[in-house]
Amino acid sequence: MYSRKGFSRMKSEKGQGLTEYALILMLAGLVAYGAVRLLEPSIEDVFQRFVRNAPVAPPALIAYTPPPTPSPTAGSGTATATPPPTDEPTPLPFSTPAATSTAEPTAINTVTATATPDSGYREYRYVRVIAESEVNGHSFASMAEMGLRDGYNNEIDRTDWSVHYVSSQETDGGYYARNVFDGNTNTMWHTEWRNTLPSHPHDLQIDLGALYNLSSFQYLPRQIGTNGRIANYRFCASVDGTSWELLTSGTFSNSASQQSASFTPPTDYDTMPDCPLDTTPAETPTPVQTSTSVPTPPPTTTSTPTPDPGAVSCRLAVGKTAVSSSNESGNLNAGKAVDDDLSTRWSSSYNDNEWIYVDLGARYDISRVIINWEDAYGRDYRIQVSDNSAQWTTLRGIRGSNGGRDDIQDLDGTGRFVRMRGLHRGTEWGYSIWEFEVCGTPHSPTTLIDADFENNTDGFSYQDDTFYNTDEGYYARGNHANNHGYTGDGLRIRLGGRNDSDIYGMSGGYQTSFNMPDSGTVDVSFYYSLYMPNAYEWDECSEVLVSIDDQLYGNGNHDYVSRNCDGVNANWRQFSFTSDNLAAGAHTLTIGGYNNQKTTSDEMTRIWFDDVLVEISN
Repeated sequence: MYSRKGFSRMKSEKGQGLTEYALILMLAGLVAYGAVRLLEPSIEDVFQRFVRNAPVAPPALIAYTPPPTPSPTAGSGTATATPPPTDEPTPLPFSTPAATSTAEPTAINTVTATATPDSGYREYRYVRVIAESEVNGHSFASMAEMGLRDGYNNEIDRTDWSVHYVSSQETDGGYYARNVFDGNTNTMWHTEWRNTLPSHPHDLQIDLGALYNLSSFQYLPRQIGTNGRIANYRFCASVDGTSWELLTSGTFSNSASQQSASFTPPTDYDTMPDCPLDTTPAETPTPVQTSTSVPTPPPTTTSTPTPDPGAVSCRLAVGKTAVSSSNESGNLNAGKAVDDDLSTRWSSSYNDNEWIYVDLGARYDISRVIINWEDAYGRDYRIQVSDNSAQWTTLRGIRGSNGGRDDIQDLDGTGRFVRMRGLHRGTEWGYSIWEFEVCGTPHSPTTLIDADFENNTDGFSYQDDTFYNTDEGYYARGNHANNHGYTGDGLRIRLGGRNDSDIYGMSGGYQTSFNMPDSGTVDVSFYYSLYMPNAYEWDECSEVLVSIDDQLYGNGNHDYVSRNCDGVNANWRQFSFTSDNLAAGAHTLTIGGYNNQKTTSDEMTRIWFDDVLVEISN
């Protein structure tokens, strides 16, 4: 009975036991929930420490980017990685570079970044824009902003840029050369126009502050108005700021839009043309002659000497050394243009800005040049002379030649080197000349002063306060400078420095005398170099000066040879002029300089002089 009764009892309470279990589980859940709520901060802290100390996979595995799929080269069974695109560069923002981003770096693609092959472009520190003409035919040049890109099409940072040299800038109104990299498109560089109108070419040189390989430059014209917008230009670069190489040349359109010019790396940088100026800074505009030449077929017989009028020889160039900017091939070299053979010729590369010059071996008074063109002729070009093959003076500008035989007469210039400087070709080919003939007579002037300053001052003596009635002799001094001349020794003048006093007006110069046997004029030439450290401010200026009997002679309409403000490191330059009529007897020549203001000890101007030549004009 007991067993059965107990069994019946258990069977009758089966549903009630499950309910109890459910209640127990619910109670346990409530207890656990309460515990978690009470201990939540501690549990969270433990979990976060666990996460922080957990090992993390390397970034390269997390952010891995596969390399680009190689594409086969046409006609080849090997595959090469596609290089980063270099065409269609994005416009430069022309603004000061923003601060470096602190965002997390993206994964590095080792094929396109660290394994990119050499760009093929040479590295340069200095760049140079030579403006050769203006869109309206005026004498001005202007530019709002300039930018550069490297061999990988990256924009070059302009933070460390500075002006290395500028041939002309209008300081009245603040149209400085440095405006081309100030990041403000509303400012601009503009050449002088208020007191003088220097003629083309205009030269702007920029120090990039470091070496960069270059692939293109960007030019932003002035945004309001068109005066000074550059038409024909040359763009050059240099490692040392002295020896320049021509990277490209061309013509900009008359537009306010940004324009770009790219360079293609040559197969041999050693054959690149140099980049001389067309004229010296002191050159005045020369008349332009329209060619009246008549095309003639190239002769195939030996040249017949040009008739010699009087004592003038037209065979000055025959057999002399000739140099060209380029040669189309080895057997079309510059020497073929002066070999007295009309069946041989010189031919240049297919570019507008090519040239050829002949070294006559001595100075001649040039009166005539004859060019016998092959089919590839020069439509527009200049005939120039030089004493050193570096600074050139234009004797005649030719426009609209139609080839054949150009007989350019009534020239009036003196020099040892004679050059044809091409501006625009008449055909799709380069420039090609059968014979380059030069006519003239030996130059035999009466030399009054010929000073090279080797080992001494050659009769020149230094004097304080030689210009503008200054009276600050303590801040001016001069000395003979060993190995600091244009060639060998030279003379040096220093203005300013010494202390941090504010000094206004300092000058000094070297003087010598010469004697005129009869009344007349003299031709004077010399080399100079002006250096001003960047410590100078915009209104602190220095001038290179020359005078005869206290009468100043200068560049263009100025009474100074060169004037710079705000720091400059100019190359050696030659200046020449013809004096006013001088009476018979003794006269005094003074070469020197002037500084209007200095405020610190490191503001000191240095001017060097060399190779002073004074001759009686013929």
